[in-house]
Amino acid sequence: MVVTRGGVAWEPNGVSDLAAAAVWGLVRSAQSENPDRIVLVDVPDWDASARTVADAAGLGEPQVALRGGQIWAPRLQKLSESDLLPIPAAAPLLSPASGEASPDSYVGGELKGESDGWALGVVDGGGSLDGVGLVAGEGSGELAAGEVRVAVAAVGLNFRDVLMALGMYPGSEVRIGGEGSGVVVETGPGVHNVSVGDRVMGLFRGGIGPVSVTDHRLLVRVPAGLGLVEAAGVPVVFATAFYGLRDLGGLSAGETVLVHAASGGVGMRCGAARRGPGARGCLGTASRGKVGFLRGQGFAAEEIADSRSTSFEG
Repeated sequence: MVVTRGGVAWEPNGVSDLAAAAVWGLVRSAQSENPDRIVLVDVPDWDASARTVADAAGLGEPQVALRGGQIWAPRLQKLSESDLLPIPAAAPLLSPASGEASPDSYVGGELKGESDGWALGVVDGGGSLDGVGLVAGEGSGELAAGEVRVAVAAVGLNFRDVLMALGMYPGSEVRIGGEGSGVVVETGPGVHNVSVGDRVMGLFRGGIGPVSVTDHRLLVRVPAGLGLVEAAGVPVVFATAFYGLRDLGGLSAGETVLVHAASGGVGMRCGAARRGPGARGCLGTASRGKVGFLRGQGFAAEEIADSRSTSFEG
């Protein structure tokens, strides 16, 4: 049992010990790795809570808080209308022909109802995740030459999106959700690589919404056997890998490439993408705990070095 004081928010009193709150986060991770072995208890006072702590141990609850002489446990509850993010008034929801929310229902190219125009974005300049809300999107309007309208199925998130939401990303343009997957519902003039009804993945403009518009050159068809959810996290890492290897690095046939942190998201894609230009070989670095993973990806023992030191240079 791990007992803290003031580490859990409980109405009307909030967290009074930030260090204890961090302990709760750490112990929750340990609980997920050791089911039914660890109990978390938060108390308002050390001396007056000893007996109640003992009572809490036998409840079978993994996490409890003692407040007002009662034992409280976390539970899910339904959201009220006041808890929902307000949709911009000028942007009514998209209404699929079948009445379902699945992008598969858009296959056929017909959109029944008004087009939507909202997306998830930063509404107050950032600084806190509480500032994320619904903003006017770019999914509606007439398509220009080369543009494609996609009914979004899933969106990939990365550190860049979090930094934007927190107001920590350089530049004035804040647009979270740059990659995703979905189904093509409309194409503009001059688009020949994808058609209405195609399952696609790629780089979207403000893609966290029901519909997004993007350039057709930033989309590819989703390979057979790959689900739309899995496909949503593919574009950025592969685009980054190919851009780094081909456009910046100029990798050509017969050369060997060293991929630092080869077990990371972009690193793994670099390892796969190295075969494209016909590179002779690939060396990778990783922390000691991830060496076995790289071997499973096809790296030989002599092709792996420690990423936690500068020895990989030799």
